[in-house]
Amino acid sequence: MLKQRHSTTHYLFRPLGLVCIYMMAMLCSHSYAAKVDPDFQQAIHIQAEYANVNLDQGGGKISGQFIATQGSMQIMAEQVDLRQQPDKSLDHLIATGHPVKFKKTNYQNGEHLNGSAQHIDYNAKTLVLTLTGQAHLSSDQGRDMRAHQIVYALTSGEIEAKTVQIIIPPSKQQHSIPLRP
Repeated sequence: MLKQRHSTTHYLFRPLGLVCIYMMAMLCSHSYAAKVDPDFQQAIHIQAEYANVNLDQGGGKISGQFIATQGSMQIMAEQVDLRQQPDKSLDHLIATGHPVKFKKTNYQNGEHLNGSAQHIDYNAKTLVLTLTGQAHLSSDQGRDMRAHQIVYALTSGEIEAKTVQIIIPPSKQQHSIPLRP
């Protein structure tokens, strides 16, 4: 499955079940927040149909039914630009598609989040996901957000968005409290 091409450092992986054991070993160094969310203490597993990765250049292109899984988090795309830090850990995973899809389970409350956009940038150093172009983020608890761009901090739950539409479900408490005892 491994084919040498033009130099000793340029490799093509075709077809890919799991894209390189090499990537699984190198893609895990994270910040303080990663110590809390167990998803980010796990290796990233990548599946795709095709990869063109240069081990010396620190990245490459991956395409065709791409799925990256890290714990409960998944990113599904048509094409991905993978960028590594000098120590070969993951720096950015930049995904494009029609749309790119994202899902994750909140480790604190079990809430399932789903997202989609034309472009998703996963910054593995800061654990921030940026959804751009018809960005949509929703949860199984009825929360829903749509905007051109949504910036989502994966471990703190903070969200930034401009020109946004937000839906917050009603409270389960359906009666008022007495005004005076």
